[in-house]
Amino acid sequence: MRNSRSVVIFALVVGMLAFGAAGLWAAASEESGGDAAMAKEMITDPTSGAQFAAPTYGGTLTLAAHGGYTFAIDSFENGRAYRAINGVVEKLAMMDWGVDRNTYGINSYNQPLQYMRGLLAESWETPDPLTTVFHLRPEVRWQNKAPVNGRPLVADDIVANYKRYLGLAGGDPSPNMDRLDDMPWDSITAPDDHTVVFKLTSPHAWFTHDLLWHEHTNMYAPEQLEDGSLEDWTKLVGTGPFMLTDVQEGSSFTWEKNPDYWGVDEKYGNQLPYIDSFKILEMPDKATRLAAYRTGRVDAGFSQMGASIRTLEDLESLRKSNPDVQAHPFEFRSDYLMMINLDSEPLGDIRVRRAIQKAINLEEINDAVFGGLGNAEPRGMSGRNVMSYDEWPAEVQEAFRFDPTAAEALLDEAGRPRGDDGVRFSLIGNICCPQVLNATYYELVASYLADIGIDFQLEFEEGANYAARMQSADYDLATSEGASQMIEEHLVGRFTEGYWGFPNTRDAGYEAKFKEMQAADSFEEWERLWSELNFFLVENHWMITAVEPPQWNVLQPWVQGWNGENMLGRHQYAELWARLWIDQDLKEQFLN
Repeated sequence: MRNSRSVVIFALVVGMLAFGAAGLWAAASEESGGDAAMAKEMITDPTSGAQFAAPTYGGTLTLAAHGGYTFAIDSFENGRAYRAINGVVEKLAMMDWGVDRNTYGINSYNQPLQYMRGLLAESWETPDPLTTVFHLRPEVRWQNKAPVNGRPLVADDIVANYKRYLGLAGGDPSPNMDRLDDMPWDSITAPDDHTVVFKLTSPHAWFTHDLLWHEHTNMYAPEQLEDGSLEDWTKLVGTGPFMLTDVQEGSSFTWEKNPDYWGVDEKYGNQLPYIDSFKILEMPDKATRLAAYRTGRVDAGFSQMGASIRTLEDLESLRKSNPDVQAHPFEFRSDYLMMINLDSEPLGDIRVRRAIQKAINLEEINDAVFGGLGNAEPRGMSGRNVMSYDEWPAEVQEAFRFDPTAAEALLDEAGRPRGDDGVRFSLIGNICCPQVLNATYYELVASYLADIGIDFQLEFEEGANYAARMQSADYDLATSEGASQMIEEHLVGRFTEGYWGFPNTRDAGYEAKFKEMQAADSFEEWERLWSELNFFLVENHWMITAVEPPQWNVLQPWVQGWNGENMLGRHQYAELWARLWIDQDLKEQFLN
């Protein structure tokens, strides 16, 4: 197996070296973009030092999407309708567009609270653990469209939305409110037109955090909540920079700029948005998306729409034909992580689980499959932002180091000798989505396990078959959504039950700590306990850690003002697009 694996690795690495991996990280935003761009007035981005053509207005930003857009009213807070309403309705807060990118790059799915700023809210404070007070921006107005017709946003609008979400005004809470609907609510009031006061009866760790951050708390016009007109997309009205003007489900969505938008660019003081419109084209087929990037049919592909570049080979191909394309990496999670079925013999033995981990050379896989551009550092479920590998005790670090000799010794100690055919035992893998993930990754894993006498049988599944096997724990090892950058991701129900949960994990100490965390009355205490739980699964090897692969958001060189940002809050994409502008001369030069 070592010889066959060497052939695979050699072929992959030679191809990458021929391309020149170092060039992949060059951002086209720092390139001249040709003589036409050099003749233009240039500005320096105060957050990054990057040079761009000076902001201009006009044009359409066209984006590719994998698919899944919908305007179904019943999925506003539970599903993917947030993609259709984004940019029309807004939230209380967003990520700080003006933050120094050397301090925080806004290039991951992690959205730290310290880098959030007000959007509809100008500011907020928490005078005591039971109270959070928001002060609204006086300049915010609803779009000039019935039934609100451009009236000012007032505090009662916020109160009406949150009471609807939480079921405090009659009816059931909205779907997917997560922790918000479980909080011990006392009241939500508006003492004046620009102040909203949220009160609890007892402390809750996520109180202020979720009011700022929650992914499904967009503010709708109360008039529409009352008259039921939200069921008609043509009547959707909000406070945002765009207005939804065309819906072709399964094909395209179009938004036009709100000419009366209240917001200004935090960097340059200009009225937003810069673009006249943006358009989403659904392109489920990867080859179609790549062709659209090459021809300039689309201006951008972002991860939040499933349209990022996910393999080194695809990026190499694109940059050979379009050398000036902007490509920035972002961090999210390791989709190649593998769940372990602890009831599957012999995986209940920690020595066996540790041997599997030690047998896999993550650095070599990173070099072979991802050109060394991924992150091969071992991690827990919530990634390095909780507890990084270099903070682990020495003995735990050692348990994750590649050492096939030590792995074989562990299997011998566990009473799993090699048979006459050299095989100790077999494992079945429920391996997801070869159209998305790189199958070579798992083929290399199987070869490493074969070296220590484990026959790892890869069974690649798509869609319903993969999901059904996950649900019924019909596997020994299985791919999952992986280790996230977000501290709250993969939490409630993730470890003992649920679709993606670690199957058959039953540990009284873990469960007690989990309940203690759920009862924490401060976010700091919650973080501390979650860090302990995260490390518990690390040291007990409840998963096989994996390389975090590189992924790239890509934009055409004529899209200006971009430093690689991913989104400006949970499901807040159009806020980013409103702050980008198009160099029309450069675009026409490319297209002609």
